[in-house]
Amino acid sequence: MIFSISNIFIQSTINSYGAAAIAGSSAALTFEAYCYFIIVSFSASAIAFVGQNYGAGLYDRCRRVWGICLLYAFLFCGITNALIVIFGDQCIGIITTDPAVMVYAKERLHIVLMCQAIAASYEVSGSYMRGLGYSMTPMVLTIFGTCVLRLGWVYIYRDIDPSFMSLLTIYPISWVITGIAVVAAAFRVQRKAFRKLSPA
Repeated sequence: MIFSISNIFIQSTINSYGAAAIAGSSAALTFEAYCYFIIVSFSASAIAFVGQNYGAGLYDRCRRVWGICLLYAFLFCGITNALIVIFGDQCIGIITTDPAVMVYAKERLHIVLMCQAIAASYEVSGSYMRGLGYSMTPMVLTIFGTCVLRLGWVYIYRDIDPSFMSLLTIYPISWVITGIAVVAAAFRVQRKAFRKLSPA
């Protein structure tokens, strides 16, 4: 729901660039969704396996699951992102052949899709904390990073550079900031969670 709220405002701004921008952004967004499923799948795995190992008191395995899921989500999403960008003409060509639409679609592919793997940092780390029984922290940080930051950018970016490319840069910026915050929080949460259940 939070993602949708911020995306409504970003989409309304994209609409101001005209029909070609709307169509191009939508075409690229289709491929972003497919790639995001890769991250989501490893995030779901992290919750399940971390929760199981945390309940069994196997803290080293919890850390290992976090590392493996984070690595694989970043790696597989990154490879898929790169392949789609490399074959951008062919991928976008499946949806449209309009040259104006393809310009906007490829711009989004190069700015947003190429950086999408960064989102694995906060998605998987957030799931790691949820597996440890801490769901509020990743929720608050993700709301701030993916909603508040993006909404703020929508209102100030026009004064900096009102281009389509400038608008889209909020995606990688918000992913980096949110990722740093959530990963840092995950280290703090794991120390607290492991200490709480350690034998006296």
